[in-house]
Amino acid sequence: MSKEKVFEHITELLREIEGLDECDESTKKRLASLTAEIRVSVDSGDTGADWVDMARKVKSNVEQFEFAHPVLTSTVDRIMNTLSGMGI
Repeated sequence: MSKEKVFEHITELLREIEGLDECDESTKKRLASLTAEIRVSVDSGDTGADWVDMARKVKSNVEQFEFAHPVLTSTVDRIMNTLSGMGI
């Protein structure tokens, strides 16, 4: 797995976030911020404790919208699986 694959998933997630009709702006901003954090962490090569914190943030956010937005949840899962495949 590569950074490029993570970035592809992030781009897909951002498109899905923008297309959400029934999602409030606060949630959209929180998700966009989270994807930006993931991108910066991947780019900088963060590992260890940084990713433990990031995984907690992602899990918390996913739990908040997983039933209302299953496609979005699926994309976030792909990002996390790709990162895991990279050993992160």
